[in-house]
Amino acid sequence: VGGQEAAVTSGDVSPFRAAVANARLLRRVLPRLFPAASEAEVSEATAEGVLPLLTYHILPLRLRGVDWTAATALLSATRAEEEEELSMQAAEGQGLSVAVEALQSQISHWEAKDEAESGEALLRGAAGARVSFLGTGSAIPSKHRNTSAIHVEVPRAEGVSRGMLLDVGEGTLGQMHRLWGAGATTDKLLGLSLIWISHPHADHHLGLIDILAARRRLVKAHRGGGGPFRERLVLVAPRSVALWLEGYEKLDPCCVGSYQMILCETLLPMMAPRLSTTAAPAENSPPLVLALADLGLVCVSNVRVPHCRDSFGGIFESESGWKLVYSGDCRPSDSLVAAGQGATLLIHEATFEDSMADDAVAKRHCTISEAVGVAVRMNATRCILTHFSQRYPALPNLPSDVSGKVLVACDMMSVSFRDLLWASASVPVLRCLLPPEADESEQDEGTPLHHQQSQQPAIPSVAAAAEV
Repeated sequence: VGGQEAAVTSGDVSPFRAAVANARLLRRVLPRLFPAASEAEVSEATAEGVLPLLTYHILPLRLRGVDWTAATALLSATRAEEEEELSMQAAEGQGLSVAVEALQSQISHWEAKDEAESGEALLRGAAGARVSFLGTGSAIPSKHRNTSAIHVEVPRAEGVSRGMLLDVGEGTLGQMHRLWGAGATTDKLLGLSLIWISHPHADHHLGLIDILAARRRLVKAHRGGGGPFRERLVLVAPRSVALWLEGYEKLDPCCVGSYQMILCETLLPMMAPRLSTTAAPAENSPPLVLALADLGLVCVSNVRVPHCRDSFGGIFESESGWKLVYSGDCRPSDSLVAAGQGATLLIHEATFEDSMADDAVAKRHCTISEAVGVAVRMNATRCILTHFSQRYPALPNLPSDVSGKVLVACDMMSVSFRDLLWASASVPVLRCLLPPEADESEQDEGTPLHHQQSQQPAIPSVAAAAEV
């Protein structure tokens, strides 16, 4: 920027000790749910021994030179391994070995099982489809959970993968780089065919501009290269989000021309287009039709759900038969249950533990039991819970009678549809690896956004209202 260059002087260290320790531990014990992150490629450092808060005094002359007084040590790879071993020892004390043994038994059971229910058969045949959680918390980012963002990948012909994002909370682009590394993130961005936004609260769309702008730059750089991607993706969003984005573009045109807007209210069940499974659409078809074809979907439809104004749940139906339902933020919804009936996978918000049922009603969210109840009524084959209150720094407490078909989402969790058959058995393992801890940054989901932002730089948003 401005002719300046930045040198990475400590590429093998990180100041985020808790995040690094958790990531290493999860990748070590559950590699199929938490894949190893790609290593960053950095140029050779031109400076040595640089640490945070290292100071160089210019004046007065008597103090000129390096001052190490305030410098703090970074978390090196060696020290991270030592802390990882300490965490493993603590997890063993929580019964980790027993939980891992039970999980391995479940994996062996499902991989040896030939016959399955129809929904389970669809999971087996989902041909590499994968869902990755880039953010699983509510309101604002915390140490363990970023705000809402889910990437769904659908491998297509000749090894080309297409993807869609369901909600894009702030920091989503950074989470993509953390999970996949720079090279793979480029492929994921270019492969995006659709972004779907559930409602106008800031924690579900503030990362949208970064994603659109980054993809626009990549498309421009790859233009003429003949890559299998479209210059414009399809953005499905409520009218209030469309107005907010339109207003932003008048100040900063960084994402102008990078998307085709489709309003959520135009895709209600009786209005949503449905593709033929026997004939490919023509190249001059509407953008939404082309995006559906790229993703191997036959239909994307929305239903209104009880939360704030312009709140929607989404139903995504594949040409291979599986159906994914995403609740967005809402109270239990009969409309969503009806539209998503027989879902292969339901991703549902579960903001509060059951002990906070009154808060869930007041703030129009769900408790864990309410979310599981929606899955039962919908006859969903599998259910993943997400959007947890940041008052739960690790895992929320699950009711004792929660179904064995329910998985608790964590940031950086990336699970194939086939592995969803056994993934719910990983919850006891996660409980050992992520024990409860005090969280100093508890955030109340009912706090108005302008109060949340009173200690942060103001972010322009027409529709980022309080969750009431």
